[in-house]
Amino acid sequence: MSLCLSLYHDNKFFVWADSRLSAEIGGKSFVVSDDYDKIRQVGNRVIFMSGLAEIVEEVFDRIKPESSYEEIQNEARKAYDSFTVAHKDSPGYADSKHGIEFGIYLHEIVDGAPVYVQLAYCDNFEIKKETPSNADVYGVAAHSDVALPLFVRKINSSTPVEFAARRTFEYVADEVVGGYLTMFIIQPEGVVSSRCAIRDRKPVRWLRDLSIPIHADMQGNAVLNKLTANSANILSSNIKDGSIVGSSINVGNGKFTVSSAGDVYTQGGVFVGGTITGALLRTAASGARVEVDRQGWRTYDSSGRQRIYINANDSQGMSAINFAGTNGGGGYVNGGDSVFSIITTNDMLIAALGGNLTIQGNVKFSGSVSGIGISSISQLQTRLNSIDTAISDRAYISSVVANAAFDPSSRNLKFYNQYGSQLFAVNIPA
Repeated sequence: MSLCLSLYHDNKFFVWADSRLSAEIGGKSFVVSDDYDKIRQVGNRVIFMSGLAEIVEEVFDRIKPESSYEEIQNEARKAYDSFTVAHKDSPGYADSKHGIEFGIYLHEIVDGAPVYVQLAYCDNFEIKKETPSNADVYGVAAHSDVALPLFVRKINSSTPVEFAARRTFEYVADEVVGGYLTMFIIQPEGVVSSRCAIRDRKPVRWLRDLSIPIHADMQGNAVLNKLTANSANILSSNIKDGSIVGSSINVGNGKFTVSSAGDVYTQGGVFVGGTITGALLRTAASGARVEVDRQGWRTYDSSGRQRIYINANDSQGMSAINFAGTNGGGGYVNGGDSVFSIITTNDMLIAALGGNLTIQGNVKFSGSVSGIGISSISQLQTRLNSIDTAISDRAYISSVVANAAFDPSSRNLKFYNQYGSQLFAVNIPA
């Protein structure tokens, strides 16, 4: 059942509850789990629910941080009524000392003021809202009649509130109160929490020595954290030897599903390892996207036009990357067997912005070349000037030299002008 204590003091709302879950069999209570929290933070609220765990879970699943008190009341009524109708004739509940119990106790600070709200099954979950004053104390659920006055005495004796709450829970600990003590502190700036173990002052009865969360009704419906079985039938499905037959899977309310036909859907999935064969992989269903399937790899722009693609059809398609413009045209890069080619039907720009463009190997031009200036080619102007000078010198020599004669004794070749005067001589080595 669990116990909840609350204290408003010095602009802070302190709330404590234990984690022990119990089952009643034959008028005796047995510990089922010490790890089940009936107190939880929902947004800026701290909510404790007492009673059957099955109803507690259903209501916690339905309420949201922004739910109004009326919406919480409606969900509590629906969950409680549905459960009681389904189990009205169950001996396990009809013969129980307390019957089918369920209550909700909400704590929060709104606009700097504390709010304490109670909704209980005994008055059809009527909303009882209070504004605690400083040092107001509340106690509900298991052993609250003993725990509340004890807690107040300890506080009045100047015992620190955290220590007073811990000692109170240890004093009343038994099969229905114990396990771990969770403390929430609600402040105008937010909620903080802490947890510590509750020491049992006496031996407690465990249900078959199980320490895992488990609850079951008299029709045999059970919820367990772990099940070990040689085989099991679940509704119309069969689980055997690691195989699931005749079933579907729905995880996260549609975030991961597997239909009985074998269709798989995953939202934001992460895949590590393995092989995917024959599937369409795409980054979006329409508009700008990238797609890969058995036909190849391709990109589309925001208008749905195919822009870049590698076809998975033959050797030509597998070796070429094709490019398309927004208005047609384009080109391709083909690394074929005989020649590596870059073909385009548009103008081509090859640029090395801020760097150098290096072409290694021979360059062959099959057409005219334009736009290349002599000054843009390193050393070209210098070489042309040298060639021009050499050509000019030879023309001058040919215009002034009239004849030449070879002198064997000096091995000089002598050049003369038209007037018989020697211009220069060149030594000819032997």
